[in-house]
Amino acid sequence: MKEYEILTRSLKDSAANSKLKLLKDGETFGVEKPGGEKRIHIGSMSEEKEWDRFFFPNGGQTFNVVVSKIDLIKYMIEAKNEYINPQQSYRLNISDFYDDLYEQTLKIPQESFKICFEKNTDNRYYLTRPAKNDLSKNYKYIIDICLPIVTKYVFLRVKDENSYVFYLKPEFRPDFTAPDLIEKTSSCDKNLQQIFYGAPGTGKSNTIKQEVDDKGKQNFRVTFHPDSDYSTFVGAYKPSMVRKAVRDMSGNIALDKNKSEIYEESICYTFVPQAFTKAYIAAWNTEDDVYLIIEEINRGNCAQIFGDLFQLLDRKNGVSEYPVDADSDLADYIRKNLKNSTRLDFPEGVKDGRKLVLPSNLYIWATMNTSDQSLFPIDSAFKRRWDWKYLPIENAEKGWKIKVNGNEYDWYQFLEAINKEVFGLTHSEDKQLGYFFAKAKDGIVDAETLVNKVYFYLWTDVFKDYDYESQKAFRKPNSNEPIAFKDFFKKGQELDEIMAEQVLINLELEKLNKPQDLFE
Repeated sequence: MKEYEILTRSLKDSAANSKLKLLKDGETFGVEKPGGEKRIHIGSMSEEKEWDRFFFPNGGQTFNVVVSKIDLIKYMIEAKNEYINPQQSYRLNISDFYDDLYEQTLKIPQESFKICFEKNTDNRYYLTRPAKNDLSKNYKYIIDICLPIVTKYVFLRVKDENSYVFYLKPEFRPDFTAPDLIEKTSSCDKNLQQIFYGAPGTGKSNTIKQEVDDKGKQNFRVTFHPDSDYSTFVGAYKPSMVRKAVRDMSGNIALDKNKSEIYEESICYTFVPQAFTKAYIAAWNTEDDVYLIIEEINRGNCAQIFGDLFQLLDRKNGVSEYPVDADSDLADYIRKNLKNSTRLDFPEGVKDGRKLVLPSNLYIWATMNTSDQSLFPIDSAFKRRWDWKYLPIENAEKGWKIKVNGNEYDWYQFLEAINKEVFGLTHSEDKQLGYFFAKAKDGIVDAETLVNKVYFYLWTDVFKDYDYESQKAFRKPNSNEPIAFKDFFKKGQELDEIMAEQVLINLELEKLNKPQDLFE
């Protein structure tokens, strides 16, 4: 089993690039001063043993860290407003640098790269780049763009048996306060509130399925959408039909002329629980782990859906630190359904329904398609109460093939080629395709799926927003004329597989079936 440890620290002003430093008392705006761009402040030397344990678990003097280019691009996008309309006082007009630094980030030659660090001898604990190590030259990609105080450095250390790998991700977090301890978890199921995010088709829901459903964990699911609200997440009073016996003056059930009992139906209102309440009650009725799964969390208005439950997401030792008063109808329902619980760790007011507190065995996991971020942006206060697990686009090694016009092509080679096109246009991973974007039948993505699911998505959500001269995938053979989506069809709904294959030819994919195979 892999073990993960995370160290989070804000970027101190002393370790920021000289162009991005803050203006101090007595200094003059517009005057650049050197220094501070060659090391990262981690903490006090009084905790040297703890830092050494994290960064040098096997001893040694230096270690390498992997950085993703995508993470740096996302940082520049998220920090843009601070660059253009700064809330802090900087020595220089940092808006003058944004365009050049963003362009510099886009032109980083590798999708991911390594940086070499070593411990600096000082009265505080610093990481610095070794002067004679070629990898440390990549340090400039990070330090050139990161703003002091409002940047959160996330160091992730992954241990697999006796091997350690380090990752570094800068995040724009103006509300971040550096914690005093290193966070440690043995596996992803230790994260009580976690959002799995990434491009469409990267296997977010499948990852949860493997960790929850396949392991027999009790779970409750809900999918957020634009019409979701508190009542569809928690519950509400709803009308229902009730069949009651008609009684005579003596209280006996009335009979008809055939001596059959007489019943009548009437409408009554009862509290109908939804996913949150079902999971909440199930968790307090057991000591086993219970999971509340939220699919497509950013397709709904989280502030509206969670309401005052938002406060429960602050947990200490797994339990909500700040209880919430329950509505009377919800309190009545909870009281009835927890009265037989044998747990002995109920906080005051929870078992009788007056107070809401999340138990330490209730996990709330969610998925988020980054391509849908524009639906309902999640505010920073909500974000910081979740752990985030990124699922990259990678080869799932299922051996899937595309079969079109009698020819076969490798599915992942297609993804690599088309994603390169998408990234070249959008400079973003959000619109790229993950391995599971389409469903293969017996390992084959057929022409019907290729056109009506894959091409339709690319056409409507990506390429239509850009001029045809900037992309090569959707072009007719031997021509600069663009392929219109209707060109993938003949009369009616019949697919034109020759035109469907042309996109693969334009992407310069090699056929898997050799010419002689066609005659066998």
